[in-house]
Amino acid sequence: MKKKNFTLILIHFDKEHFGKDFFLLPFYIKQVYDMDVTIVYPQTHLNEDMPTTLRGVKLYPIKHAENKSLNLYFLKVAFYLFKNARKIDVLMTFHIFMRAGKIALLYKLLNPKGKSYVKLDIPIYIADRISAFFNNGGIKAKLKKKAYKSYFKNVDLFSCESTDAYNRLFNDESLAPYFKDKLIILENGCDDQLIGELGVSARGFDEKENVFITVGRLGTFEKHTELFMQALEKTGMKGWKAYLIGPIQEEFKEYIDNFFLRNPHLKENVVFIGAIYDKKILWDIYSKAKVFVLSSRTESSGIVLYEAKIFKNYIVTTPVGASADVVGDGCGCTTDMNDPAVLSDILNSIILGKRKIDVYEGIDITQLYWSNQVKKLNLILK
Repeated sequence: MKKKNFTLILIHFDKEHFGKDFFLLPFYIKQVYDMDVTIVYPQTHLNEDMPTTLRGVKLYPIKHAENKSLNLYFLKVAFYLFKNARKIDVLMTFHIFMRAGKIALLYKLLNPKGKSYVKLDIPIYIADRISAFFNNGGIKAKLKKKAYKSYFKNVDLFSCESTDAYNRLFNDESLAPYFKDKLIILENGCDDQLIGELGVSARGFDEKENVFITVGRLGTFEKHTELFMQALEKTGMKGWKAYLIGPIQEEFKEYIDNFFLRNPHLKENVVFIGAIYDKKILWDIYSKAKVFVLSSRTESSGIVLYEAKIFKNYIVTTPVGASADVVGDGCGCTTDMNDPAVLSDILNSIILGKRKIDVYEGIDITQLYWSNQVKKLNLILK
């Protein structure tokens, strides 16, 4: 029997996405639903060495110079769909905006019987922006809303990553008619097949070390690394260490130098490890650590939070992305986004044993496996 075809069309894709939802969601759809899966993406000189197949998923490049307009890429995608739309049983796109909408609309025009799925990847501030736009009565907004309404009507399933975003889209009077019957929460999962292949697993609490970790692009505006560092200045480490993992922005290196000039006593306790691209090494550090800290100003969902939970870190996070959902079962807490003293108080309470961080008894972390998360897509994939 011929397998059904699932195709994802992206506007950006490179090797760093192999460990993210851009690749992992289609891969696990292939694994769980036994579908023929293709990812279509723009090929530039930056990603021209991509494989044609990865873990059984076909990667189909469309040549497109990175300095060219996205409109030109959409024309090439349109040509691809004219040739292939009727062979595609389920078409997936990312994000709520019309750049995904144009692709979804053309697909449904060419293959009305096909299913369209959009993974919104939507932080609450974007959901708020869409809500404000739909409640705008201006003439220009009315014209744009007409296009968006057509787009939303023609999508068979939407998924978002957090309860906050879900509630905004589901409960807004202007948006609810388009989302109430076809919106689900799909959390970003973890690559359980790779975890098994690498032989990495969550350590018991007694096997863990007195270590705080954070993982991300250190020094970017979004990651707000300075909040964590300012909190560490006010924390009595008492034998604990903090590992900051990820590439360091060039302009942030001076901030780090000044931090250690002010705090030479922390040189042994606060360690900048750099980027770790080997998942076995990275996940082993997660597994050893007791506490994960996220100091971000903004996140779409915060994939690192799910990794931290899989490896049973107590999670301390700013209120961003899906953080409320991640720590809602008691596996962590939230901290103030702007006041390092609040974060420092939490860290000190952990070090002094005043805050319980051995919290994973009764929490089923396997629900965060991608192999389980994709089963929520039964509505369009079964």
